[in-house]
Amino acid sequence: GCVWNLNSAYNEAIDMVSGKLTVFLQDYIWIPDDSFEKLWHWYIIYKEDAAVCTGGTSGTRPTFKEYRASCLKPYNLKEDLKTGIEEVGYNGYEINFAMFPSKRLKEIRFEEGMDRWYSGDCWILAYKAIKEGMKFFIDYDIRKIGFPDYFGKPEYWERDHFNKWDTNIILKMLFDEKKLYKK
Repeated sequence: GCVWNLNSAYNEAIDMVSGKLTVFLQDYIWIPDDSFEKLWHWYIIYKEDAAVCTGGTSGTRPTFKEYRASCLKPYNLKEDLKTGIEEVGYNGYEINFAMFPSKRLKEIRFEEGMDRWYSGDCWILAYKAIKEGMKFFIDYDIRKIGFPDYFGKPEYWERDHFNKWDTNIILKMLFDEKKLYKK
């Protein structure tokens, strides 16, 4: 059975999108003021042919009180020494703060079969998109500060996390099952 409904919820949201560019903001709540403009810049450059995620995160976690008090400004932002934009494979694309052309997102969609595992949603989306000719990049100059994991994870997060499985087995299960359903 499914452990959550993240991928199906994403697909429901995609059906409601009317703009040219979809921006994901998950797990991270502090972003620089000009971040959306930068993501729009990459859309203008690549049009429907690429998606871009962002780099940078904090290493030191504030207390919850400190975090709430400082959520509108950087908190102990540590540079990762990488700058510029770099092409990445499917396993380098993370949607914590990322953009994806809406038209392509509506065509490719999230793989709802991934709801049987925690996480991995963005990797499978990117895997499918690369098969459709898209490219993926990470922009290390758009920094973000991650939301600390204060509230815990679901009880069986580790057991049911997709990274406990061989990615090739997951891909085979997902896409071989689709062939079975078409019969």
